[in-house]
Amino acid sequence: MPNRQATAAARLVSRMLGRAAETVLYRRGATVASGVSSVVGTSQHEAVDDYGAVMKTESQDFVFDPSDLTSVIGADGLPERGDEIEWDGRLYSVLPFG
Repeated sequence: MPNRQATAAARLVSRMLGRAAETVLYRRGATVASGVSSVVGTSQHEAVDDYGAVMKTESQDFVFDPSDLTSVIGADGLPERGDEIEWDGRLYSVLPFG
């Protein structure tokens, strides 16, 4: 039986993709998936270093249905460092979360 939180998260992603998705291009090496639906967002991060300096960064976030990417990244549906996403005329490198 699926976990209730996982079921709710999957339902939310499905609704977001149905209502707020934009089209992106996903690339791994020479293999490309075009016309992939993704919900695009932005996250802001702030950290204080050992000297008290505040470091602020902003990242672009892309939420996909993993089944849309199986032709590019295989059956596991997991993005890897080095994959690329092209959106709105810009190229983004896929990096690990955190």
